[in-house]
Amino acid sequence: MENKKNAEIPGKPSDSTALLNENVPVWKTGTGKDFSAGFPEKPDVKNIDTASIVQLMLPKIVYAETGIETRIYFHNLVLAYDKSILKFSVECDVGINHGSYWSFTPDKPGEYRLKIIITDSAERVVGEAETIVKAASADNGNDQNIVAMIVGDSIFGNGKIADFLQEGMILRGNHNFRLMGSHSGQGAPLAIGKAAVEAYGGWCWDTFMTLWKPGEEYNVRTKFMKMSGEKLEPAVQEYLDKYNAGKAPDIVIFALGCNNIACASMGNIEAQIRKAEVDRTALLSMFRSAMPETLFGVVLLAPPNRRENAFEINYKGLIPRRQYLYNQFSYVKTVMETLQDSGEISLIPFYTGVDEFSDYPEDNAVHPNETGQRRLALMLEAWLKNLNYH
Repeated sequence: MENKKNAEIPGKPSDSTALLNENVPVWKTGTGKDFSAGFPEKPDVKNIDTASIVQLMLPKIVYAETGIETRIYFHNLVLAYDKSILKFSVECDVGINHGSYWSFTPDKPGEYRLKIIITDSAERVVGEAETIVKAASADNGNDQNIVAMIVGDSIFGNGKIADFLQEGMILRGNHNFRLMGSHSGQGAPLAIGKAAVEAYGGWCWDTFMTLWKPGEEYNVRTKFMKMSGEKLEPAVQEYLDKYNAGKAPDIVIFALGCNNIACASMGNIEAQIRKAEVDRTALLSMFRSAMPETLFGVVLLAPPNRRENAFEINYKGLIPRRQYLYNQFSYVKTVMETLQDSGEISLIPFYTGVDEFSDYPEDNAVHPNETGQRRLALMLEAWLKNLNYH
């Protein structure tokens, strides 16, 4: 598609009539202690079965939180044309295997090794992989002043997931948690107590470093760059000056990649993934220069809607579901292999915890319904709760 950066890939158009907000509210100072946290240690587990014919992959850590149900959907872990012939067995001291997914609602903090074994219709083992389910207390970090920012695309662009995340953090006791950004969803003005985002429909990793068009709409120019003469230059500190009193956020969550791979074909998907890697590295490097102490989380894309009709409604055959699913799985696998052992970045595995049917509406290929949005928000919350607060 020619205008993929400006197209909502996938979904409904953003409100392009919303104007850039110049009235940034003054935020109240929290009453907790200053933020101090680090990532949990990466466990030594065989989480990707490189010999598996179905390419079984688990994240090294599945994050959980006391009192909140965590799920691992089996079909999301493999790449196979006919997944119905596969049987998924789970070895774990906790949780329940429901056939299509495993679930666990922890009542106390703890770490649990989980192994998945896949057999085919002839009862041959076709994949084995392990992960650590890490359950944190729901009140972990509640005495911290936490300012987080979500940099994303249309899945976060309407602000709903951010709202649910901030709502959940406050509900479970962290009244000093805040999501910062330049708008509150679809260009809506910022307001005290309202979650904010830095997310836009159709944007890719590189859009935040390259988009610069005339106009006053909220989504025509990246706010992390400035024009110096005829050249774009980084302006992350200027952004922080405007939207967070000059201070870096404690945490930045990058939820991008969908638009980088949505339109790729079998002939160019590898090249698209390589370009996304280059652009991701450049954006993270630009942020790191301005935020040397900030924790960076990178989302692993959720699979799309199981309904073929949703893709036909949205894209009229331009993006087939089977191709998008292959692109998403291949992209997630590459990101995991590249970043899962990094000490500078933590991965947030959306792809394990989303139901391809019940978490999506009938008419949208990759934007979750409210149930799915709340599920994604809870996965973000569980990741936040599992940080090592000091």
